[in-house]
Formats: sequence, structure tokens, C-alpha cells
Amino acid sequence: MINEANIEYIESENGVEIVKRVVNDEEYYFVMNHTQEVKVFEGIIFKAYESKILKK
Repeated sequence: MINEANIEYIESENGVEIVKRVVNDEEYYFVMNHTQEVKVFEGIIFKAYESKILKK
């Protein structure tokens, strides 16, 4: 369904939300761990309820 609607989807662990933003041709990922567990996204560890902004 996501592919048919042409919606970009970023794979992540359950409980991890990722929002992509593009500013002046630079990509930023807002990564939010909404759980009380440690999660990993692209090799970066996120503590419980931790958020980070990653520049690509």
C-alpha cells in the first residue's frame, strides 16, 4: 500500500519514529525512540525516550 501511494518509508525498529526533512538540498533525519528500551538506528544507539537529529 505504501509503495502504491508513493510514500517514502524509512525502515526502523518498533517504537522508533523517523522524520526526514530536506533543507537547502541537505537531508536531516529526526530520530525519536518512543520506548523505554534501548534501540539502534543505522548503528547509532538511542537510549530510552532519546531523540537525535542526524545530518546525512
